[in-house]
Amino acid sequence: MLSEAEKKVIRENERRKKNLFPDYNPLTGVGSLEERVALVLDSKHTIYLPKEMVDRYGIIKEVVGMGGLQKYVRGNKNIKEKEKWKKAFLLELHKARLRNDFEYWAIKKAWIKHKQTQRIVPFRLDVHQRYIVHELEKQRKARKPIRLIILKARQLGSSTISTLYMQWIATQLKENWSFAIAAHTQTASNTIKRIFELSMKMDGEFRLKNLGSPLVKQIEERGSVIRVGSAVKPDSLRGEDLQMIHYSEVGIWKRTRETDPDDLIASISGSVLPDADTCIIMESTAKSKGSFFYEQWDKAKNGESVFVPVFVAWWQVERYQIEMEDDKEKIEFYRGLDDYGRFLWKMGATLEGILWYKEKKKTLGGKTQKMKNEYPSTEEEAFTSVGERVFDIEYVENIKRNIREPKFIGEISGDGKKGRMALENIRFEENVENGGLRVWDMPDKEIRMTNRYIVSMDIGGRSEMADYSVIRVIDRYWRSEGGVDEFVATWRGHLDVDLAVWKAVQIAKAYNNALLVVERNTIDSQHQKTDGVHTFTVFNEIVPFYENIYADTDPQRVKEGLPPKYGFFTGSGSAKNSKQAIVDNLIGLMRESGFIEHDRQMIVECDQFVYKKDGGLGAEEGKNNHDDVIMASGIGLLVSNRIDMPKEITEENDFKVIKIGSRY
Repeated sequence: MLSEAEKKVIRENERRKKNLFPDYNPLTGVGSLEERVALVLDSKHTIYLPKEMVDRYGIIKEVVGMGGLQKYVRGNKNIKEKEKWKKAFLLELHKARLRNDFEYWAIKKAWIKHKQTQRIVPFRLDVHQRYIVHELEKQRKARKPIRLIILKARQLGSSTISTLYMQWIATQLKENWSFAIAAHTQTASNTIKRIFELSMKMDGEFRLKNLGSPLVKQIEERGSVIRVGSAVKPDSLRGEDLQMIHYSEVGIWKRTRETDPDDLIASISGSVLPDADTCIIMESTAKSKGSFFYEQWDKAKNGESVFVPVFVAWWQVERYQIEMEDDKEKIEFYRGLDDYGRFLWKMGATLEGILWYKEKKKTLGGKTQKMKNEYPSTEEEAFTSVGERVFDIEYVENIKRNIREPKFIGEISGDGKKGRMALENIRFEENVENGGLRVWDMPDKEIRMTNRYIVSMDIGGRSEMADYSVIRVIDRYWRSEGGVDEFVATWRGHLDVDLAVWKAVQIAKAYNNALLVVERNTIDSQHQKTDGVHTFTVFNEIVPFYENIYADTDPQRVKEGLPPKYGFFTGSGSAKNSKQAIVDNLIGLMRESGFIEHDRQMIVECDQFVYKKDGGLGAEEGKNNHDDVIMASGIGLLVSNRIDMPKEITEENDFKVIKIGSRY
């Protein structure tokens, strides 16, 4: 007998299957994601039409309003030959549905080769394909330019959807409406081309003819031209009059000396006007956060582009399921779920889906990374590096929940950039152009505490191609209440090293004379683009004006007359301060939700931080990949564990406060 808790699991699993994979019939409209209106044909048959279609055709609206076709015909005295009228109405209804109901057109007019059986069959949309069509139709019905970027698992048929949707527009809605197909190679583009060639051949309503090349064809009756090119050979696509473009597998378009995906797509897309019924679809499996596709996806997710993002996870795909014999087998499987299996259940996957995932992983040699790249469960997994990621996705989720927009964006300034004047009249200047400072909580001037704030810094370089210099502010207040550290500000930018360090001094001064922790060497220099080796001379400049600087020196050596070594020294010979030690501490804190993070850049960097082939740690290769926020954060958190707890200053203990922070 199953326990009540186990019965609850079975009920939840059944609910998920019904919600994820509802009954669907494109002929009747049942199961469509579009808003539909019921049209009763007779006592046994009801179809569901797109609402926009019903509103557009007055006669259909009248029939619906009268309670259905039979009632309308019986109640209309002007209709003499009722059966003949009904047949004529149904024929016109069919034609109208072809023009207004893509899902109906697909099952009636589009043909594909079935992946499993290899038979030529009418195109019946799977549920995950209906998600994509729903987003396309929302834009089309709103009379907006159709712009979609699709992030997908492998073999989901998004190329099929993209190409046939454009075929629908070109054959049913518009005349002289031309489109292009561009994939990573010419072979891949030709494969997509064969999708619409097969569909049009099987339908037979329209004819395709070559326009001087097999890569340029025309739909004779509509005047629409279809061009086929690739990222490698894009010449057939440039400078042409296009209304629609399908970019396929953009995640593996490569930057070379001759071509850059950004420039190439911009030049091809430039001919597409931002008008209704124009369409640009960009789809791909993801590879890493260093790719052009990730840049486009990230912009779309943040509302910084015209593209609407759509992600389809593997567990939303009906064929990625393996049935089990009975409830007993399902519960036994549920009891044996590992941590990742529990994560998938929490995400919303069915037990049948999790079983499929487990078995599929075996066919890939048990390679977790390959599964996450090709069959992502989340958007974050989709962009997991080709190398093994350092921070588990579950750990990143722990700190992701507190991400929010900063209260302040701008800069911090004094009466000078260096020296004594830099610490005079320190002020926060909001909305400064290109300001690198983001603040979630301003310095608290009401509560006086020792050891409250830490300002930690990772040194970058001055050029735009260099690593960023990053300054982070940790508020340790909540440690005094049994809580955890909270990051309350980030400065990120490119400056000369001395000016960047003085910027950190200004921030430390503003945050109640915070302990300033500056990494003083180039960490794993073979992976960095930094000017950090110059920090030795900068310390000599700032010490006369700011004393509360972290010194990585044994106090006994100072007693012996040796000068303190200011800064946080990281290197292979320093086990306590090694990059691995910093990262290990950070992993542990992330696992236990051991700090509060607000900066989205930290999440981005954690998702692209990998173990490199040479054994090092760092951001995966890519022009926009960095790990500077990670390192500045990790250094600050490591130091925070080493210094005394924050303590409120009262009149009784005020005289005891000599120095705010030190290593020992």
